[in-house]
Amino acid sequence: LATFNYKKALTYTIEGSATFKLEAYTTKDVLAGVVNFAREKAVFKSFMLGFFNLYNILAAVAAVEILTNEKLEKISQMVENFGGVSGRMEIVNQEPLIIVD
Repeated sequence: LATFNYKKALTYTIEGSATFKLEAYTTKDVLAGVVNFAREKAVFKSFMLGFFNLYNILAAVAAVEILTNEKLEKISQMVENFGGVSGRMEIVNQEPLIIVD
């Protein structure tokens, strides 16, 4: 059995310190934020809804960076193209606003 090595653990957070840190964000009109990782910073924007999606986006950006070693800037730019998962905070009508979850 392999043991967990805390020294190699990577973390992410919105508040506090972590390997991947969301330094600034907004949830007004769109989700947007500044991701900081290893002295690299990048801005993302998403049309998904909900504060919890900031965590999901940060986790996804971190996973893609770890697996591909792509630049944080390139990964963050791709976030805007992701519309979310069908049936999870999915906007099905604007007037009146109807969201499926």
